[in-house]
Amino acid sequence: MNMNVLISVPIDTGIEHMNPTPISLLVELPETLHGSLVGFLEGRPDWDQDRVFSAAISLFLLQNRSPEQGNDRQTARIYLDSIFRRPADAAS
Repeated sequence: MNMNVLISVPIDTGIEHMNPTPISLLVELPETLHGSLVGFLEGRPDWDQDRVFSAAISLFLLQNRSPEQGNDRQTARIYLDSIFRRPADAAS
């Protein structure tokens, strides 16, 4: 059985000084994958499903782009921001 999950994923507006604008997606996940996601998030309070999906999608795109697509700095930035983001209470 598949589970529906609503996520917000940042998209880059192409303006360097602005943060990516989040868009919402409704995705279907296999129930076992959803269970793994829930288990991961329960043990990591500084992560949420939007952060997981941003990291996963950006890493997938970085690893699977064709050589003709060249350097994708915006996608790399989104990936690194997702992975190395500090919890809100530690940032202040």
